[in-house]
Amino acid sequence: MINIGSGARTRASSFIAGLFLLIIVLVAYDGIKKIPVSALVGVMFNVCFHTFEWSSLKLMILAACPLRVRRKFLSSKTAAQQIRRMDALVILVVTLVTLFTDLATAVAVGMVVSLFTFALETSNAVQVVPREPTDGVQVYDVHGTLFFGSTTHFLDLFPEQVDPDDVRLVFETGHVADYSAVQALNKLGERYGAQGKRLTLQELMPKTHRVLSRCARLGGGAVGV
Repeated sequence: MINIGSGARTRASSFIAGLFLLIIVLVAYDGIKKIPVSALVGVMFNVCFHTFEWSSLKLMILAACPLRVRRKFLSSKTAAQQIRRMDALVILVVTLVTLFTDLATAVAVGMVVSLFTFALETSNAVQVVPREPTDGVQVYDVHGTLFFGSTTHFLDLFPEQVDPDDVRLVFETGHVADYSAVQALNKLGERYGAQGKRLTLQELMPKTHRVLSRCARLGGGAVGV
């Protein structure tokens, strides 16, 4: 970014910048040692000033403000220019960790926070759409990814006491991601089995067959795959 900010426009600029940096490190090392540390600190401050995305501060402030406050004090165009609060949180965490530790640690912490926020946001993403029962068969279309974060919500979507004896889950657009999802299907099969009903999984994606192969005897034979 410093290279581009200094006026570089061609691919040769990256090569020349790297070449001069190599020469400075290997050849001009003795001369670099004579530069006062305060001057190098000034150079680093200049680099930080030009590489920092100052516009992100505005986006973070807008994300922190409630919608009614933005609409009251800002124009409609400015009020709509915001990022998700979770993204603003990741930016803030990475910035603070960078100040107190180092960039590598900050990136690792940011990735962990992003993973947890993704799991939290997608925990309710799985959907179960019931079809009209026909000939004593209840069919549910499963949409989304079933994983450890969405199993509780998934299990709450089935009224096993009022469903008919034959219940089928269609995974045409659904995906089973991990062992927790398998355990959720196991528990669901046991719940239907306790009611004397049978649960069948249909139209499984090829990539989920390896995970679901362990489900062949779910619920003591109450579930078919």
